[in-house]
Amino acid sequence: MPSTTTERADVIATVPPALAGQDAVQLLMDHYGIAASVTALVSERDQNFLVKSLDGARYILKIANIAEDREFTDFQVAALSHIQNWCVANPNRILKVPSVIRSQAGAQLFDYDIDGNPHRVRLVSFVAGEPMHGKTRSIDLCRNLGRYSATLAEALCGFQHAGENPALLWDMKRTAELTRYVHHIGNKRTRDLVEQVLEEYLARVAPEVVNLRSQVIHNDLNPENVMVESNNHDRIAGVIDFGDMLRSPLIFDVGVAASYLRQLSGNALEYVAPFIASYNAVTELLEVELAMLIYLVKTRLAASLTILHWRVSLRAEDDAYLKASLASESSAEAFLRNLHALCSDQAVDELRRACTARSGNLTQPLL
Repeated sequence: MPSTTTERADVIATVPPALAGQDAVQLLMDHYGIAASVTALVSERDQNFLVKSLDGARYILKIANIAEDREFTDFQVAALSHIQNWCVANPNRILKVPSVIRSQAGAQLFDYDIDGNPHRVRLVSFVAGEPMHGKTRSIDLCRNLGRYSATLAEALCGFQHAGENPALLWDMKRTAELTRYVHHIGNKRTRDLVEQVLEEYLARVAPEVVNLRSQVIHNDLNPENVMVESNNHDRIAGVIDFGDMLRSPLIFDVGVAASYLRQLSGNALEYVAPFIASYNAVTELLEVELAMLIYLVKTRLAASLTILHWRVSLRAEDDAYLKASLASESSAEAFLRNLHALCSDQAVDELRRACTARSGNLTQPLL
């Protein structure tokens, strides 16, 4: 199991696998007996294909980065199985996540040679719907997301695995280590803002981390990983991509999700507050957690900016993931500035009031 951030940073820096589309088609036939066409998908560090079988079924073929720790890949597969078992035991609680498809040999994971290197391969079911990214924000959507993300965390509560503690740059427990990458931010005004936010985290959050309730969390509920229903964009259809999952304080998961509910001007918490209120309706947030939430949201935004600028220095200008990241994170700095202008005590009070008020009617039934 990796033990330093540098090791996990190498996964981001390492070029993703490059299996040709026709070879992916052959892999599917040889190992799964599935005749299909494939379409390459953009990914940070793995290689993913959308699979369309001749019978109309859809899947996602995932090929792990050669630098990915094997135990961490096992962790992701085990977590999906755990969630599926939780759903069976709780039939009235609706969660949709990918399920792992076994190969003809009965394997959930297996090694596949690409250019002389063994890459771990898995096939997962397709979660129907459309990415939340690019959809019009609404209060109902934020409320439904709050309940859905809280239910997902509830499903993961109690799950343990030897691979649950990767040294991951996206782990907010390691915020201090991000300081070594801040110099990649060329704009001094942006760099100064990020450094202020990281210092706030170290002063106000870091000393409390050991006292916070922790569990395995998804850690990346961004709009690309949250699926909404095609005929109603206010309703959550499922959650995908468990590649940044780890054991960390529960409230960190809330802060990550909230960092993508961006209001760039006016009330910075317009969408965050209803999300938090509905999350709290499923899992009550403690006072200490509410008090640090604003710092966690800002820290995630600062991490996004830092890692993005660092990645720019590593990858070619025509890198597909880099282009997608630059587009999706274009609002991160504006939201961070809007939040940073808000008095922290005022923010805590607003979130506290939201949690004690009625959350209103939901377009999605209670989970």
